[in-house]
Amino acid sequence: MTAEGSFPICAANGHDWRATEVGDFAWFAKHLSQTLVDEDGYVQRFTDVTCEPTNVNKQTILWKCLAKMTFFRVGGRIVMDQMTSVHLFNSKNPTFHFMTYLKGTKGGSYYSRVRIDIVESYCVDLSDPENSLIEDSDNSAHFKVDGVEMYLSKRVLGAHSHFFHAMFTRDFKEKAEDFYELKDIRLNGFLLFLEIVHSLNLSVDKSSYRSLTYIGAFFQCKLVLHLCEDFLLKDENIPLMDKIYVATRFRLNGVLLASIPEVTDKLWKKIRGKKWLSDFARDSFKEMMNFS
Repeated sequence: MTAEGSFPICAANGHDWRATEVGDFAWFAKHLSQTLVDEDGYVQRFTDVTCEPTNVNKQTILWKCLAKMTFFRVGGRIVMDQMTSVHLFNSKNPTFHFMTYLKGTKGGSYYSRVRIDIVESYCVDLSDPENSLIEDSDNSAHFKVDGVEMYLSKRVLGAHSHFFHAMFTRDFKEKAEDFYELKDIRLNGFLLFLEIVHSLNLSVDKSSYRSLTYIGAFFQCKLVLHLCEDFLLKDENIPLMDKIYVATRFRLNGVLLASIPEVTDKLWKKIRGKKWLSDFARDSFKEMMNFS
């Protein structure tokens, strides 16, 4: 859907931080701080704009919102300047950080108002039996995850997961009752999995790669495992020991082989006796590093 609305930005020391509804979302904007950059009087200012669904307290919401933000610097009744940014808001990235450099002492003119233009958005409540992911009644599956009930698309889940394909096609008790309870699965991780298979958010980061790798392996979902492997291959901030552990446990052999040249004698002495190190991993390390 598309929608637009504007509202003032709350001052850094202000307490009147009220939400403004634009579309299906609640919006907040607040100045955080300002820092004097140089002797010429330029000031670095920081402002956060946050978007969340109006029914964010519900545990079964999948959402994203692509929005254009126009920030206005106003003097009296005159618009002195304006800047525009575009951001894709979602559950992993609900806040846009706006930064400016302006000349003037503390308390001078700054960007005091923002207009939101929603370009594209998606917001679905999975607890609704007739949510937009369900094409027809035959395609609906009733789930319970971590104590929370929801209705999901059999076609989407079955297409991405051998686990779910078998669940929906074989003669299980759950199939006959058309009610499926997923045990040993946390709700937050499962919602991240659903965002990926529904192409709402394909990103993997430091805070989610462990849970997504576990879920990808549990549900036998190649797409999720591929995204996790790609993240681990590219991210240089994940400790090497952690990469090797995850790669070994979930058979991400591309990550394992890429890690071998980076292993030092000291690290090898730490990991070679670990029970979680597979025979394949141990043999690969020995062969490629010439360790014994």
